[in-house]
Amino acid sequence: MIESELFGYAPGAFTGANNKGFEGKFRQANGGILFLDEIGDLPLSAQSRLLHVLQDKVVSPVGSPKTYPVDVYVIAATHANLQQQVASGEFREDLWYRLEGLTITLPPARERDDLEALICQLFYREAPKQTLSPSLLDAMIHYQWPGNIREIVSACRLLAALCDEEIITPASIPTSLHQKWFALKTAGDTNKQNLRSTLDQTLIATFNKTKGNVSQTSRLLGISRNTIYRKLKKLGYNQP
Repeated sequence: MIESELFGYAPGAFTGANNKGFEGKFRQANGGILFLDEIGDLPLSAQSRLLHVLQDKVVSPVGSPKTYPVDVYVIAATHANLQQQVASGEFREDLWYRLEGLTITLPPARERDDLEALICQLFYREAPKQTLSPSLLDAMIHYQWPGNIREIVSACRLLAALCDEEIITPASIPTSLHQKWFALKTAGDTNKQNLRSTLDQTLIATFNKTKGNVSQTSRLLGISRNTIYRKLKKLGYNQP
């Protein structure tokens, strides 16, 4: 129970409870800082208790009528959008306002400008005598990493444990990783090719419709005359 972990419990408060009770994380952190990870996953009952602690600066253990004063600085983290959870009724609005304070937003791993360096650094920690081939590193950079840093660390550990080569290539990685990293990359490349094909077909169709009038084609498509000439030359298309 998260409530008994955070707020403590009285002896015999529930089946399996320690017969001496437990003071809870808030009382243990009294006078200091308590970090609450994934605050958005707290059930509503625990949210109510947390709000009470933050407002009144007292904590009441589960199964006990007693209250204990606490002075704790709370830092909370979440992967969820708390504003959306408030709107859907999953998170208490009054607790959200109480916690809001200074908000620091960390971008997901896939949006980091230093993703390549980060992957190399994390892999080096696990396997300092091995390196990732350019093609493998490229696939890892283009993967979405929904599990963020934890998923990158886990992947690096798996590569280090299962791959013996000095330079690890796509051919030597586990099938589970290959399917994730390269299937998505192939699909992305295919989508890009399909988009280019559609744009090329649109250019040719418009060019034919205007009977080879480059200026009119330029105005209709919103691209420069030089771009039209270059693309037509690349496609090997002759004026109608």
